[in-house]
Amino acid sequence: MAAGTPLSRRASFLAGLRDSIPIFVAVGAFGVVFGVVAAQLGGPSWLPLAMSVIVISGAAQFAMLALWGTGMLPILVAVLGLSLRHLPMAVRLSDLIGPRTLRTRLGLSYVLTDETFGLALAAGERGETDLVAYKAAADLTLWISWVGGTLVGAWAGAVVDPAAIGADVLFAVLFAVLFLS
Repeated sequence: MAAGTPLSRRASFLAGLRDSIPIFVAVGAFGVVFGVVAAQLGGPSWLPLAMSVIVISGAAQFAMLALWGTGMLPILVAVLGLSLRHLPMAVRLSDLIGPRTLRTRLGLSYVLTDETFGLALAAGERGETDLVAYKAAADLTLWISWVGGTLVGAWAGAVVDPAAIGADVLFAVLFAVLFLS
C-alpha cells in the first residue's frame, strides 16, 4: 500500500490511536505486573525498565523472569523460541505495507507484537489508507503503556509488598480476565 497524503496519514494515525485504546489498558496492566514481579526478584531497579524498552515482548520478558536463576543459555533459547513467531508476522506485514525504506521497516519491526500486528492486519483488510501511520500509532500506544506500566510496577514492587495489599490475588484475577477475553 503506497504512502498516503498528509491528511490520509493523519487520519490513519488517529484511527490507529483510537483502535489501540483497549490494548493500552490491557498491556499497561500486564506491564505493571511485569514490573512488580521483576522488582520482587531483586536486581538493579533499572533492569525491568531497560528490558521493557529494549525487548518489548511480554511473553519473552516473563520467560526471562521465570528462568532468571538458570543462566543465560536457557533464557536465550526461550526468548529465541518465543520470538520465532515474529517471522511470519513480519513477512505478512511486509506484504501489507509494500515497498518501504529500511528505516520505515526497522521502525515498524521494533514494536512487532501480536496485538499491533493483529490491529494492522484487520486495518489492512478493511482498507485503511496508510497502514504505516496506522501501525505506528498502535505501536506508540503499546510502547507507552508497556514501558509506563513496567515503570509503575517496578516502583510499586520495590516500595510496597504486593501480598500485603492483596495484589497477588489481583494479579491472578487480571490474568484470568485477560485470558478469558
